[in-house]
Amino acid sequence: MAKTFLMAIDAGHGRDVGGNRCVKYLDPNQTAEWVLADRVSRAIAERAKLYAGFKTIRVDDVTGNEDVRLGERVRRANSAGVDFYLSNHFDAGIGGSYGGGVTAFCVATGGQAERYRDNLYEAVVETGRLRGNRSEPRKTENFYVLRNTDAPAVLIEYGFMDSPADVPVILTREYTTAVGYAVADRLAKMHGLRRLGTFDDVGPDAYCFDAVQWAVKKGITNGTSKHTFSPDAPCTRAQAVTMLWALYGKPEPDGYQAFTDVAPTAYFSKAAQWARSKGITVGVGDNKFGPDVPCTRAQIVTMLWAAAGRPDVGCDLPFNDVKESAYFAKAVKWAKAKGITSGVGGGKFAPHDPCSRAQMVCFLYKV
Repeated sequence: MAKTFLMAIDAGHGRDVGGNRCVKYLDPNQTAEWVLADRVSRAIAERAKLYAGFKTIRVDDVTGNEDVRLGERVRRANSAGVDFYLSNHFDAGIGGSYGGGVTAFCVATGGQAERYRDNLYEAVVETGRLRGNRSEPRKTENFYVLRNTDAPAVLIEYGFMDSPADVPVILTREYTTAVGYAVADRLAKMHGLRRLGTFDDVGPDAYCFDAVQWAVKKGITNGTSKHTFSPDAPCTRAQAVTMLWALYGKPEPDGYQAFTDVAPTAYFSKAAQWARSKGITVGVGDNKFGPDVPCTRAQIVTMLWAAAGRPDVGCDLPFNDVKESAYFAKAVKWAKAKGITSGVGGGKFAPHDPCSRAQMVCFLYKV
């Protein structure tokens, strides 16, 4: 069963609660606390949608017109059976000094709520940089929502509305969005929630991460299974033409003669026919396509170059392992000039090495 995580969110006090706003000499508009807390709350909910199984509910009034009683907020959260409750606030009371910063609260130490508090405080401060000068910014308090919610609950104050250091920062949407995203990302990490469109074997630090994300979003590839992309596996000829065909919008082939080893029902059938009709590939000989044969790096850039119309960039060869007489020489020149490839290092392109699936999507991403 897929992991799920249900989170309750409130945006502090209602819009028109008196006194809960930025001081006038720092903010002529006297922005209400609710406005800022609502921005954070919406950013959390927006970011949560990027993760499978991450659900959020607002237990306050999303318009800010009604200051929903704390008992009702808790009742809504408990009735929904939430896994975690987060109350978003901005503080005041520093009297115009240059202290302030972020503070986070839970009802007691030694439990899950403390773990949530410390993790979220760390994420918010790392992202927003409003550390402040609190001697202990991670605190315990007997606040109503912290005490009465069945699930672990945390209250965060994301800055001070009367601090000259904090106000210019907390008024920006960049800040409220960034800290909201940071909260959602940290919660997803804590609960092992999968980011939609990602794979177990392609982490955020992988060189191909952005390219894989793009390829999935564009419908160019769905991976090798629901949770794997197999980035290091060789890219077969069937996979290569299918991705390239998808890049160009999956056009209908013009009826060019099919290969004898490509069944009409094969997932790559139309792609192979299209590639042949456009002169992108002539197969492997004897009217065969060789769908399961791994592609080399030279073959892939040649296909990309052919699909682009075989442009001649008229430059010197950029790699010392590619000869002018090679069938792929012009393709490699073009790919280097276009920024599609920078080689494998040491002035080499490694034309005869297998092209991995990760390399393939990176090439396509840069076309």
